[in-house]
Amino acid sequence: MSLMEDLYGPEARKKQEAEEEKRKKMEKEKENLLLEKEKEREKEKEKYASLPDRAVAVIIDTIIVWVLSFVVGVVIGFMSVLMMIVDVYVDFESTATTVIFYLIGFCILLLYFTILEGPLGGGRTIGKRIVGIKVTTEDGKVPSYRATIIRNILRIIDGLFFYLVGAIQINSSSKNQRFGDRSAKTIVVKV
Repeated sequence: MSLMEDLYGPEARKKQEAEEEKRKKMEKEKENLLLEKEKEREKEKEKYASLPDRAVAVIIDTIIVWVLSFVVGVVIGFMSVLMMIVDVYVDFESTATTVIFYLIGFCILLLYFTILEGPLGGGRTIGKRIVGIKVTTEDGKVPSYRATIIRNILRIIDGLFFYLVGAIQINSSSKNQRFGDRSAKTIVVKV
């Protein structure tokens, strides 16, 4: 047997064909594995609440918080009128009064989201209930009040530019998390 037959003979061709078949089979298996992983990622992604669902829920909740703040403002205004009657003056144009009203509004917002997204509300504000989503920890439990406080204080950052900052973070996250979610180790899922 010559060297040429060893390199190009029928046995060599069979060996090359077997190796080529083996290589193709391995490539196919690798391709199938990648497709399976991609399907798993897509399936995993489907359980997270979408940006439009979250946006609708936050709009509903914001309207509710505005109404609550309005009611509290009316009560405070009524109490101020009563205080004027008994000769106690309240300066509604002062910076301190304005700051106090903003703080009251922020406290209402923080209480609303913290209580309803925590153990008492089961992770669901009124807006989230209507849309069909809820807040959970990354392992699927109802978040603690500590987690919901962290999550909602950071709403200040996420809410910048009409929630554009939060929307960008949600779209760039594999779990659709905004900064507050990442910091509190929470996720928003479909129910």
